[in-house]
Amino acid sequence: MWCSNRPSALFGARACKARLYLIHMARGWESKSIEAQQAEASQGEKPSRRRLSAQETELVRKRETLLLQRKLLLQQLQQVSNDRHRAMLEAGLAHVDEQLEKLRPQLSEDV
Repeated sequence: MWCSNRPSALFGARACKARLYLIHMARGWESKSIEAQQAEASQGEKPSRRRLSAQETELVRKRETLLLQRKLLLQQLQQVSNDRHRAMLEAGLAHVDEQLEKLRPQLSEDV
């Protein structure tokens, strides 16, 4: 316990009251947060998204992987100083862009 009924040398009565006040305030903030979360939940359920088929999920995963690879290549291109390395990164970027273009028609607008 932080405070007892007797004020000690370490924690005076004033410090004890301040701690109790802060504890009470912290609990007040927690209850407000819970109240807000409950209000959000009671407003109604959000419309659920359509479940993707295994093939659609695989296409989305491939697209996300290619986008991450593209981002990494672009970051590396900004830092490269060797011309041969730059050419290799540019060829890799062109390949990733080509793969993304091939995936584009396969992905529907809903995905």
